[in-house]
Amino acid sequence: MASRIRLSGLPRTDRQPLRAEPAPGPTSGEVPTMTINPPTATAKPLPLLGHGLQLVRDPLGFFEGMVSQGPVVRFKVGTRPGFALNDADLAREVLITDRTSYDKGGPFIEAVRMVTGNGLGASNAADHDRQRPLLQPAFQHSRLPTYVGVMQACAAEAVDRWTDGGSIDVYADAYRLFSDITTRTLVSTSTGVEATRVMGETMPVLLDGAFRRAMVPVEWFHRLPLPANRTYQQAHSDLTAAMDEIVTQYRAEDYDHGDVLSMIMASRDQDTDQGLTDSEVQDQIRTVLLGSIETETSLLAWVLHHVVRHPEVEQRMWDELNTVLKGSAAPDFEQLMQLTYTKQIVTEAHRLSPPVWMFTRLALRDTELGGVAIPRGSDIYICPYTLHRDPTRFPDPERFDPDRWAPGNVSSAQRQGFLGFGAGRTKCLGDVFGPTAVTVALAAIGTRWRLREDPAFTTRTVTKVTLSPGHQHMTTHLRRPAAPATESERDEVPAGL
Repeated sequence: MASRIRLSGLPRTDRQPLRAEPAPGPTSGEVPTMTINPPTATAKPLPLLGHGLQLVRDPLGFFEGMVSQGPVVRFKVGTRPGFALNDADLAREVLITDRTSYDKGGPFIEAVRMVTGNGLGASNAADHDRQRPLLQPAFQHSRLPTYVGVMQACAAEAVDRWTDGGSIDVYADAYRLFSDITTRTLVSTSTGVEATRVMGETMPVLLDGAFRRAMVPVEWFHRLPLPANRTYQQAHSDLTAAMDEIVTQYRAEDYDHGDVLSMIMASRDQDTDQGLTDSEVQDQIRTVLLGSIETETSLLAWVLHHVVRHPEVEQRMWDELNTVLKGSAAPDFEQLMQLTYTKQIVTEAHRLSPPVWMFTRLALRDTELGGVAIPRGSDIYICPYTLHRDPTRFPDPERFDPDRWAPGNVSSAQRQGFLGFGAGRTKCLGDVFGPTAVTVALAAIGTRWRLREDPAFTTRTVTKVTLSPGHQHMTTHLRRPAAPATESERDEVPAGL
């Protein structure tokens, strides 16, 4: 049996944040000849905090305010120099073209690392290149039909709980749905169910704390004995204990449960025949849980937010669902592939309201972007929320228009400008799994229910580590009664993997 990992309410100290080191190319202190001085954010920086206070107060407004200032804009978070990229080509240069000059790092990634550890979403290039092949099999396209069966069952259970004329908290219901999907696909044992429950309770606290650390990267401030810091540390400890229990159980049983975790733990490096350590497995669980629950919840909430405000979009979605599904609320895999317009709705909501609205990279050496000198150790900020509103790539960018993603309408510039999953070798592994789960949920909702915004509540955009419409409330109105499943259909829907 694998030895148990020592628990602590604080992040493990053996995980050091990535530091900029000289790399082949210009030597430290040697900056290539430049002719452009980047503009500086118009907001006045504060001593010690820099522009951190403005970021906390209005993060979207802060980045939107820099768009008109040029493709590269300089600012400070705390005492750290930062550069916002307002051109998708420059963002792709950082993410794809020049991997020797940049790596995962900066306040946002360091904050995420405090939640997920050194999982795939926050690991540096060397660790990422080693870990990704070990996780890739669990997210291969060939496994999607099996996952879709689980998604269908969970979505059907979720909408079965609704009542005609009732009121729901969309975000809360979506969170519960994707927690169920994750439980049945990632960790299908009873221990996994308990871990997901703990995740649901602790993740909002951890994300709040991570956001504060990303916007105000002043370490001593987050060590003060403040209530928010204590709550964060306790949540971190609770989640670590739950992760430790899962890994210990799976190691002791040495049994293939047919779920994602079993695949991750059984994977071996082709060259060394080494698998992931217990600590690394824990980090991957945290990463998958964050990506599978938090981001998908936000995306579905945004999809419904936009659909109910655009009756013409809603009607076309209903027409497609009626034609393809013929009254069934559970599309099989082949039918799901035919829901072209419904999938366009999901993509357009992702463009206009990306759950991962901003991420950072660290400059490993003195380099340049768009003719602007980037000193070694600078933080690079990539904001899909603003990049997805570039009118040269997305005409009339504030308009919710699923047809911009119709076959034949997608330009190369548009495709290159979409960065909702990142890009390149570090692109999110869940770039297919996530939208598929949201599409299945939308189909289950749309075939049976008509949602309307509850006038008693006001939708408020919540900008933390992820972007969400918050706890928006909607009323549920039955479109048609659910068709009872046949015996063969019930037999075909797996309870787990």
